[in-house]
Amino acid sequence: MMICAWFSTLWATPSPRIWIALHAPLTSLALFFFGCGILTLQTTSFDDLEEKKRGLVRHQLFMLVPGVSSLVLGFAAIWFHKESGSGKHWTTWHAIFGIVALSSLALHLVFGASSVWFKGRAFGGEDKAKSVWKYHRFAGYLLYGLFLVTAYLGGTYSNFYTKRAHLLVRFVGFTLTPLIAAIAICARIRLGKMKNLI
Repeated sequence: MMICAWFSTLWATPSPRIWIALHAPLTSLALFFFGCGILTLQTTSFDDLEEKKRGLVRHQLFMLVPGVSSLVLGFAAIWFHKESGSGKHWTTWHAIFGIVALSSLALHLVFGASSVWFKGRAFGGEDKAKSVWKYHRFAGYLLYGLFLVTAYLGGTYSNFYTKRAHLLVRFVGFTLTPLIAAIAICARIRLGKMKNLI
């Protein structure tokens, strides 16, 4: 998906449209890093505490440093594009799903960070904080799915891509690839890490 977004955007975008040219490459880069952040935690063992700690550090690094930074810059790019051209905001399903996903991510980040930073003090200590990790994990899977659907809508139906990318490129890049990413993530879900969700 990232390669299709980058190629289709950078190859076919005239330079005066610089803001829109940054949106898809940056947000697709964010989805790549979010996927890496999820995958790095899925491989940690129940029993190896050091491995779990290293996995958590990798998770936070992938998510916060390049992931969230790329997503925020990608959002800012499309915001400035709309503002500079007097375009209307939130007029497509892609835009609506995008703002819902971005807002949900902000809440998700606060929840996740407060459960691990400062030894989970926000939840009453480490033991109580660990009991909410399963909710963060489950919500993260749903949120990643929402981001993939958002990318699908943007790459498949947006005016920008329907005018600039061949149907086959859009199908492979924004339908098939997100589907494969979702299957890869789902195949590695360890239900034991989310016991007693409800």
